[in-house]
Amino acid sequence: MHQMPESFPFLKAEFIPANKYHKMFVGKWYLILYQIKDQTVYVDYIIDCRQDYGWLVP
Repeated sequence: MHQMPESFPFLKAEFIPANKYHKMFVGKWYLILYQIKDQTVYVDYIIDCRQDYGWLVP
């Protein structure tokens, strides 16, 4: 990710502005949501997919 963070797709959810968060799956358990501003990557959420995260992505 540190070399090409733009290569991961955007999260598409009804209540989240388009093209705000990129999503990246790590292994089979984790989802990382992050933003890119200028040359900096900001990780906003690290989600354990074994848990209920419907509150974030319905």
